[in-house]
Amino acid sequence: MTCCAHTLNLIATTDISKILDKNYIKISRSTFSKLSTFWNLLSRSTVASDKVYELCGCKFPVPILTRWNSMFHSAKKVINYKEKLSLVFESLQLKNLKTSEWVFLEEYCRVMVPIATATDKLQGEKKSFLGYVSPTILSLRRFQINFSNLVHCKPLSLSIIKSLEKRFEYIFDLSNHKSKSFILVSMSHPKFKSNWVPARFAEQCKQIFINECISLSVATLNLNSDYSDPGPESDGSDQEFYNNVQNKIPTDKLSESGEMKKHNLISAHALSFLNLKKKTDLNILNSFKFVSF
Repeated sequence: MTCCAHTLNLIATTDISKILDKNYIKISRSTFSKLSTFWNLLSRSTVASDKVYELCGCKFPVPILTRWNSMFHSAKKVINYKEKLSLVFESLQLKNLKTSEWVFLEEYCRVMVPIATATDKLQGEKKSFLGYVSPTILSLRRFQINFSNLVHCKPLSLSIIKSLEKRFEYIFDLSNHKSKSFILVSMSHPKFKSNWVPARFAEQCKQIFINECISLSVATLNLNSDYSDPGPESDGSDQEFYNNVQNKIPTDKLSESGEMKKHNLISAHALSFLNLKKKTDLNILNSFKFVSF
C-alpha cells in the first residue's frame, strides 16, 4: 500500500514535471509565480496576513514546496475565495491573476482532485487494505479520461494517464503475471468483489478467483484431516486414532465424481459471494471461509 501511494506521489511530482507542452509550462509558471509571491508575503508579514483575514475572513495555508498535495490544497483554497482575493491582491499591491490563469488554476484543481483522493485512500489508516489498490487506480484513470473541455490542463491529464499505465501496468493488463495477487485481494473484498474488473478480463478474473478458492479449500481440508484431538477416550476416538494404520484409499485415487462435486460446491460458494448485491462490511467473510485469502 505504501509503495503504491509513493508511486502516485511520483506521478504527481516527477512525471508531471516532465510535461513538455510549451503553452502548459508557460501558463503554469506564470500562475504559480504570482501565487508564490502571495504565499511568501503571508509567511513573512503579519500585517499582510491580518489584512487577508480582514477581507476574506479566513487564513490561507502556505504550501510546503516539497509536498505536491500541500500545493494542491493551497491552490484549492485560493479558488474557493477567487472573488475576494482579487480585492486582496489589489490591496497588497500584488499582481492579480489573469482570466486565463484563473481558468488554468480551476482546471489544475479539477485534474488533481482524483489523484489527491486516491493517494489519501491508499495512505489511510482505517481502510488501508491491499484490495483497494486495483479499484482505486482504475477509477483514477477513468476520472482522467472523462475530463472534457480542458483548455489549459489537457497535457496534465494526459501525463497522469500515461504515467498510470506505465507504472501500474499490472493493474491495467490483468493477464500480467504480477496481477494475480491484486486480482484476488480486490475480488475477495466485500466492497468491490468483481465490480471493478474491466469487461475484457471478467471471465479470466472470475476463474482465477474460483480456482484459488478451490486450492485454498483443498489445502485447508487436507490440513484439518491430518490429525484432530480425540478428546475424552472412547471406542470412537480409538477408531479415529488407529484409523491411520488401516488400509485407506490414497487421496489421489478418490473418484473423479467426488472431486468434481467438491469443486462444484466450492465454485458455487465463491460465485454466491461475488453475486452479493449489497456492498457489505468485512464481517461477511465469516460466512465465506474460503474467500478470506
